[in-house]
Amino acid sequence: MDVDGGTVGPSMTDDAVDDAVVDGAEDGGVNDAASRSFFAEAEELSALISGIVQPAADELEQEARFERSQAILDKYQEMPQLLNPYLEAMLTPLIQAVYQVVQLPEGGHSIDLVTIARLIYVVSKVRGYKSVVSYFPHEVHLLEPVFHYYLRQKPVPETWEVRYVLLLWLSNIVLIPFNLGTVDSNDLADGLVGSMVKACQEGLSDTGIAREGSAFLLARLLTRPDTPQQLHRFLIWATPIVDGEGTEAVTGPFQEVGVLLTL
Repeated sequence: MDVDGGTVGPSMTDDAVDDAVVDGAEDGGVNDAASRSFFAEAEELSALISGIVQPAADELEQEARFERSQAILDKYQEMPQLLNPYLEAMLTPLIQAVYQVVQLPEGGHSIDLVTIARLIYVVSKVRGYKSVVSYFPHEVHLLEPVFHYYLRQKPVPETWEVRYVLLLWLSNIVLIPFNLGTVDSNDLADGLVGSMVKACQEGLSDTGIAREGSAFLLARLLTRPDTPQQLHRFLIWATPIVDGEGTEAVTGPFQEVGVLLTL
């Protein structure tokens, strides 16, 4: 690709590309347009996402849209920073759709949440989950609805992307700067924080990517200043697992990895 008389090819370093994008953004003119041209399929992907988030979408068309979207994004795995100027445009409609589903009564929507979650996962896989997390809304009133929706997901292969996305969302909400006890409606036997810790501990045995989501949420939750007791209990629970004691033969290795990811 020719930019200002120079050639930018596959050999260009990540830092050089980042500099080109930043310089273009600062110039705000021709350079900005040139830097954005690195992501040639931006308009196509935007149209695909618009179709994916539509309610009552045709199943075959949805799968075709997802596969094409995945193919586009996978092309940028070696240089994911090229997606940076487009992350907000990509993620906003997807996350808004998830938000709508969580807010509506169960069964009160026709949004294809599974395909939406699959695509959010692809973005997180290519660009990194930490780049995705910050785009989730973090209003305090969302903590309980999102967690309750997570609890309703069965731990089966068909739901792992949905569970992973909800865990990422929760990991952003738990950064709220005041005591989590103040938002606990006390409708869970172990309390809100205790129930979240318990759910995450169970998730650490997951054989898929939901294990990493559970570990990420648990790490953020247990390093809050208002959860020292939960941290102490977790360490007591985790110690024999790390030592290789008392774990089931099937889930033991996965659980141990999950605990280590948390720590």
